[in-house]
Amino acid sequence: MANPITYHDMTPAIGAKVSVKFEDIRVPCTVRNVKNSYGRVRLEVVPESGSGSQWVEVSRLTKIPDNGKSEATALVPTAQV
Repeated sequence: MANPITYHDMTPAIGAKVSVKFEDIRVPCTVRNVKNSYGRVRLEVVPESGSGSQWVEVSRLTKIPDNGKSEATALVPTAQV
């Protein structure tokens, strides 16, 4: 049985720059908070410009590395076996 991902495992994602997919567009955001909801990793994101926040599933995010180019990178660890 896999070990569940804990809040402690997810906290390094707070403050990360990410690109969030909203239908056909991607919006640059910053991760403000994290939680595990019903076994799904969710992150609260705020846009780099504009206002508001939204909880999204980690599958909708792509981490933006320091060099500014968007590439798929694990934002939070996967469940450990």
